[in-house]
Amino acid sequence: METSIALEKILIQYFQSSYHRIDFIAKFVLSVIQVKCVALSQIATSLNPADGKEANYRRIQRFMAGYSFDAKDVARFVLEQLPKQEDLVLSLDRTNWKFGSITINIMALGIAYRGTAFTLMWVLLPKRGNANQAERIALITKLLSVLPARSIKGIVADREFIGLKGFAFLEEQNLKFHIRIRKNMLAELETQSQHIFKLFANLAINQPLTLHQRYLICGQWLSVTGMKLKDGNYLIVVTKGNPKESLKLYKEPWGIEEFFRALKKTGFDFEATHLVDPDRISTLLALVTIAFTWAHRMGESLHDYVKAIPFKNHGYPALSFFRHGLDHIRSILNHYHYRLDDFYQALTVLTCR
Repeated sequence: METSIALEKILIQYFQSSYHRIDFIAKFVLSVIQVKCVALSQIATSLNPADGKEANYRRIQRFMAGYSFDAKDVARFVLEQLPKQEDLVLSLDRTNWKFGSITINIMALGIAYRGTAFTLMWVLLPKRGNANQAERIALITKLLSVLPARSIKGIVADREFIGLKGFAFLEEQNLKFHIRIRKNMLAELETQSQHIFKLFANLAINQPLTLHQRYLICGQWLSVTGMKLKDGNYLIVVTKGNPKESLKLYKEPWGIEEFFRALKKTGFDFEATHLVDPDRISTLLALVTIAFTWAHRMGESLHDYVKAIPFKNHGYPALSFFRHGLDHIRSILNHYHYRLDDFYQALTVLTCR
């Protein structure tokens, strides 16, 4: 198909592999967009019509069993597609779901961008619950091999991503961060220490406060911003960056859940996959990350240069950039014999090196 050949010419610049594997990656990406589902049996109906569903399904199984993406290649591909910036906000987040007795636990690093998170790197954790500090440090270290620290405005993370070693590592790498901490953590000042929430206990609900002094928390002198929430909890964020930005950055849609929300019912029905092997799930994530990135960038281009996405009465856009781009590319693929010019135009949103 002309469509897969055209996409291959772009992908081969980012992913070092044989022609046959690049050919498969291109066909898979086009198929997952066309059928809008990650179920392998559904993708097999579209992968290569000349081979038939059963032959396609066997090819998909062989690829999933025998190929692993280089995480750095995936990160480079995503980074190349986004506008060049020197103030990237990275998110470190985790999600999990269950297939029967199997728990799928993913920790990911992504970029907060235009209302979602572009996932760059991830690791499937061989356990339930939080990652440990060594696992978090290893993931950030790997990303720093393709993304210089000077390009990162800050790392945003939730309450589970804290600790002496973690904060010390971020300091050593000269990485600013905005991390939510637990309300019962100790904050030290001079010779006194107290639970951090007590510094915000007298505030009105949702009234933000940035403390004037830095407090010693997990071995680092940090600025602190926080507020009391309606449910009685506290939102307290510590930083070595600008504390005035902390709450704003934290409240933006930055985590992997934003990425997975797009991939689920409104995107590729990701939970329809029956894969349970961590390596195969990781390979599937890489493939849908390529498709997600293309669709989102297509939606942005349509919104910015063709026709803006309208807003509904409740103030939210009628479609996300991702869904807008996904629908557009799908409509082209469903009639590609008559819309090859439109297809080549859609490919122009992907950057070639």
